[in-house]
Amino acid sequence: MTDNVIWATEAQHKLGDISRPSGDYAYVDREEDDHYVGAWVTGFGFVEVRFPKSGTRPLTPAEKKWHEDHPVVIV
Repeated sequence: MTDNVIWATEAQHKLGDISRPSGDYAYVDREEDDHYVGAWVTGFGFVEVRFPKSGTRPLTPAEKKWHEDHPVVIV
């Protein structure tokens, strides 16, 4: 399911800036005023990551297809 997945570059965590220079998939748990809150799909497991809406975008159709064909389980 890709409804909660975005492409993000900027990411802030309570431990600091965990942005990714080339961007990556992020899973969104909830939306706040000017941020999405969630986690990177891959990586070290940071939770409650704040992704500024200005640094994110919806997935393209090709990215959605790739993501649907390569599921990732987040626990």
